[in-house]
Amino acid sequence: GAVKAAWHGLDAFAAPSSGQAPAASLRGAAPSAAAESAVGAAQLAAPHGSGAVVALAAGSMALAAVGSAAKRGARKSTLGPASGAQTARGSRLCLAARGGAVKKVLIMGGTRFIGCYLVKQLRDAGHEVFVLNRGKTNGGKPEALPGMSDTDYQKMLEGVTVLVADRKDPASVNAAIAGAGCRFDVVYDNNARKLEEVEPLVEAVMAAGGCEQFIFMSSAGVYGPTGVLPLTEVNPGDPNSRHQEKLTCEVYLDSKGLNWTSVRPVYIYGPLNYNPVERFFFDRVARGRPICIPYGGTFITQLGHCEDLANFMVMCIGNPKVFKQ
Repeated sequence: GAVKAAWHGLDAFAAPSSGQAPAASLRGAAPSAAAESAVGAAQLAAPHGSGAVVALAAGSMALAAVGSAAKRGARKSTLGPASGAQTARGSRLCLAARGGAVKKVLIMGGTRFIGCYLVKQLRDAGHEVFVLNRGKTNGGKPEALPGMSDTDYQKMLEGVTVLVADRKDPASVNAAIAGAGCRFDVVYDNNARKLEEVEPLVEAVMAAGGCEQFIFMSSAGVYGPTGVLPLTEVNPGDPNSRHQEKLTCEVYLDSKGLNWTSVRPVYIYGPLNYNPVERFFFDRVARGRPICIPYGGTFITQLGHCEDLANFMVMCIGNPKVFKQ
């Protein structure tokens, strides 16, 4: 019943005839009334089981995905030409940046998926962006977002500086940050998995004068098994999680006296996703294959759209509600 109710969110998935994966276009899909009314009940967070990744049953996933699209039904895409709604949204983002002050923002990575959306929204808010990566993908520049014109893409890149370094080489990271010739106000570390990857970055940033905020990308996978839902920040972490080192990174950031924030996203979906989290489920539906329901359907999880995550991360700038947690 859940899958049927969400079918309007699936009609953008063409059943492949040559073994290719279906192309996703969930945003803006017109949901059925049944899907809209069921969204609230479907959006619950659940943990990853110890030693196993808990996947979402396709019906619940479809409802959450369609619900996310439904919330945006009346909102034009931020990827096209500027509009009054987009201008208002940009103004709100500027207000989040502590009175509209322009910040110098360093992003680790910035060439794929979330990093691309984060760069776009930071630039829309008027911030100066530096991306630090190995320069191997697109010359180190963020990808153009789907639907973005070449003019808009070039405009976005006007305020983006590429710093080339391999974060596994501390000397190159230190040289790149020192070579930027400025103190960064905000640092986003989007791709660290281990403490040994975070330490050189922190040391280089502190040597360059420190920062106002250090925002670290963690994962909802750090939580331990629990039957109490939904999860909140006070739920304990799981020392056996494959993401357990991200917990160690949080402790380290706090020990260095940084004004840190750890973001723990759930399953993130949307255009440019290189991890086929949602495609796995929708591909089975499109092909008429049996739907996988892990653990007999006793666990569900939450979905988040890539634009919403990027928006949240930008709204963290200057927001005391997210400091040191």
